[in-house]
Amino acid sequence: DTQSGSLAAAFTYQSMSLLEWQVGASSPTPPNPDSFGSTSVNVTHTYTLKNSGDISTSAITIISTGGTPVAWFFGTDNCSTFTLAPGASCTVQVTFLGQYLTTGQSYTTTLSASATIGGTTTNTMNASVP
Repeated sequence: DTQSGSLAAAFTYQSMSLLEWQVGASSPTPPNPDSFGSTSVNVTHTYTLKNSGDISTSAITIISTGGTPVAWFFGTDNCSTFTLAPGASCTVQVTFLGQYLTTGQSYTTTLSASATIGGTTTNTMNASVP
């Protein structure tokens, strides 16, 4: 006994790379905005950038934009100018410079990663000095 038929609808598949910020090695989507809290000491957060797509990204650019970038130090950056293979990740450290800032002020900035192949992902950070 045999059966024959045809596919009812055609479909297409498109490969892509996809940049996403993560917390630690595996939990997706860090808080946005990510609060560094109210502090008069320096506080560092490490952000993991992962390619969740199925092809490699193009070269990555990390950018700090907007808000008060003078309040933030973008330290170890293992992502800029590199490409990420599918499933690969890299890290960027950001420090809020609380001990050097004005008491009673709030500060914000945005961490952005972009690649021509991979798109753009952003995460806002905020903190204040008591």
